[in-house]
Amino acid sequence: MRRLLFIYVSLLVTLIVAGCSEFDMNSTDPNNDWQVGMESPMPIEFDLYPTTRGVINGKDQMSGKDFGVFALNCSEDDFNESIYLNNVKATCSEQSGDIRFGLSDVYYYPLDSDKLNFYSYHPYSGQTHKVSEDGSKVLVSLNLGADDILYSKADKGYNVETVLNYGKPGFSFQHVTSGLKFAVEKTSEASDFTVQKLTFHNAPVVVDLCIVDNNGNDEGTLTWQKRTRTLNVEFDKVIFVMPNFDYQCYVTINDVAYGPIAVNPGEVSDGLDAHKPGYIYKYKFIIDKDINGYPTIMLAKDN
Repeated sequence: MRRLLFIYVSLLVTLIVAGCSEFDMNSTDPNNDWQVGMESPMPIEFDLYPTTRGVINGKDQMSGKDFGVFALNCSEDDFNESIYLNNVKATCSEQSGDIRFGLSDVYYYPLDSDKLNFYSYHPYSGQTHKVSEDGSKVLVSLNLGADDILYSKADKGYNVETVLNYGKPGFSFQHVTSGLKFAVEKTSEASDFTVQKLTFHNAPVVVDLCIVDNNGNDEGTLTWQKRTRTLNVEFDKVIFVMPNFDYQCYVTINDVAYGPIAVNPGEVSDGLDAHKPGYIYKYKFIIDKDINGYPTIMLAKDN
């Protein structure tokens, strides 16, 4: 009986060893079965620091929002070969009284000494990333309008050793878009006018956010894809736009559209502040009535 038991145990050990040999212990692929499905030396985790200004201001306002995360292997020059985490979804959520930044699945650092750089953005887009024509940039397409676009990177080069010695990579998100908010002020003579809507004509709709740039110049900036449409803008609500872009708007009063009215970000030479990322700029349309009974419109900064 003991001899049979010994033979059974030996056979079981042999089967387990044979089964483990199917996994590549040295693979850097984050979707490798051994890395994702079993214990590994170091899971990829992040610290989160609060944003400033803008609508998303502070960690509390980041709670419940989704982000995209890229990780690039520093030892690879070609983007297609270097992408280790490819637009993985992450969510900010409350844990133990704090807002934490967590990936949608468990991913691990490479088992060798290769270092990773991390990049993240909001709002999350499930679209596949693209590489610029010259091969120098990784880009993600996003829609302008309703969302405050954020960007951050942790590109000091991280592996198991650096995390153990210096701590986890951290994201400190910066705002990429500017916010515009419009109000209406009518004079007593114009009280009978009904202001119905505000529209931007030929407004940028789809933009490319630069996630990483080999030259290091354009990371966290937007490029307009030259696609436009008429954009309906709600009064007293923030709309997010490209910084330093000249918009042309129309105000509809009593079913008649008046314009175009330039929403000009200004330049240093004219004494106006250009629209900067992360700031909300308030304007008001002052509606009056001329001697013929028609509306006159003036756009002014509403500070």
